[in-house]
Amino acid sequence: MRKLLMTVATVAAVVTLAASSAEATNMKGKWGPGISFEETPLDVKFGLSPKSAVFFGLGFRDAENDEDTDFNLGAGFEYALFGNDDFNLNFQPSIQMFTGNGGTDIRVPLALAAEVWMNDRISVSMSHGIAFYSQGDDEDTEADEGGSTTGTFGSSVTAFRFRFYVK
Repeated sequence: MRKLLMTVATVAAVVTLAASSAEATNMKGKWGPGISFEETPLDVKFGLSPKSAVFFGLGFRDAENDEDTDFNLGAGFEYALFGNDDFNLNFQPSIQMFTGNGGTDIRVPLALAAEVWMNDRISVSMSHGIAFYSQGDDEDTEADEGGSTTGTFGSSVTAFRFRFYVK
């Protein structure tokens, strides 16, 4: 029930935002670091044109029940579908690589992200989407644990990102 209410609220917000304006915040020349609670919690975003940007992120995490440490690396592209001076609704395809525990996993998320500016330099974004996972196998085990899966992400507070724009 909670997931259904979140979906209805998200659709209502997107429809409301779409009706407000077709112009997005100009991203050209803007750049800034961001922080979140996602797999790549530290990232930097660079505006390439008025409606597009690229971002690069990284993260570290202690592996559970192992002495290895996970290392996460990601990169993506962002395109503003619509918005105004205070918000953008962005399409974000990206790719992430996770190493640790003797294997390498690849994640390809496709997300819709709403970015809202609190002032000229600070923004908060929330994303939701679908991700494709390719899990590598662990060389220390005899069974093949690799494979591909698909799942959704972003239905909780962990998909929020805070960003401070330098320019």
